[in-house]
Amino acid sequence: MSASATRQAAGATGEAPFRFLLTHRRRTQGFRETLAEPGDGKAGVSVAVDAPHLTMLWIPPGRFWMGSPADETGRSEAEGPQHLVQLQGFFMSQTLITQAQWRALAMGKPAKSGQERLTKLDPDPSGFNGDQRPVEQVSWHEAMEFCRRLSQRTGRHYTLP
Repeated sequence: MSASATRQAAGATGEAPFRFLLTHRRRTQGFRETLAEPGDGKAGVSVAVDAPHLTMLWIPPGRFWMGSPADETGRSEAEGPQHLVQLQGFFMSQTLITQAQWRALAMGKPAKSGQERLTKLDPDPSGFNGDQRPVEQVSWHEAMEFCRRLSQRTGRHYTLP
């Protein structure tokens, strides 16, 4: 298959389908989330062409040994017991969240929430400004609100790693 081939997929939970950017077996696979609100574009266009997007890459399932062997020189008690950890595959952002990506969701509607506290997001929290620079000076609660808003906008579940 070519790198430009598309592949539609939907999760078992009825999540929205996505388009893989790459479909080669031995290469990283991923897809793009557009962060603009539907209707943010000009008349007749559903999403602005220059809207920020989030590229998600597939991290395949795997396993590894956590901890150090009991007979390792210099081993501390906090490093054991050694055990096998098995992880399911997951998607992770290719880069840190940029200030433009943060702003796109911070200026949108707060996430509808059941029991979670709604957090107002400052659209410009960073001290080192620049649309392509990573967002900084945000709390864990604000990062979780960003994930809730992203989930609400895309129909997929997002959380912190």
